[in-house]
Amino acid sequence: MAHAFSDANKRTGFITCLEYLSINDFEIKIDNDMLADAMVDLVLGELSIGQFADLLYSSYVASQEV
Repeated sequence: MAHAFSDANKRTGFITCLEYLSINDFEIKIDNDMLADAMVDLVLGELSIGQFADLLYSSYVASQEV
């Protein structure tokens, strides 16, 4: 499997995800430490892709209620 960046594909993908959401007016406001922990859990397989998506969505919903 080819990797565009050594040890950075997941981070690059994640930043791309956040930027895509932002461009489409979905601002994700979440504690950076919690987000970093969630990314680690996702990479280690302790968090599914669906659970990670739910985390992002719940963060978005919570920011809309403020």
